Amino acid sequence: MSNEDPVAVLKQGIKAWNEWRHERRGFIDERGGGHRNMSITYADLSRTSFHSADLQGADLSNVDLTRANLAHANLSRADLRESQLNDALLAYANLMDEWRRRHGDRW
Repeated sequence: MSNEDPVAVLKQGIKAWNEWRHERRGFIDERGGGHRNMSITYADLSRTSFHSADLQGADLSNVDLTRANLAHANLSRADLRESQLNDALLAYANLMDEWRRRHGDRW
């Protein structure tokens, strides 16, 4: 499993991903990847770059996103409940639909 593409590993399931991720202590590059509407619950996505990735509607609940790069990512309608976002980079990430879901259309 060591030379596989991160997206292919993620599609094998969270258990396969977490085992694969545990083998790698460095930064994983998922920059620009398409993960729209995927269920990625309980995954270790720490130190993963999702720069400009399409995560619209993805279920990211209970995910470890510590030190993840989510800059410019589309996170609209993504479920981030109970996720760890410690030191995550969220610059210019699209979180507007999440804000509207919690607060309505009022500014």
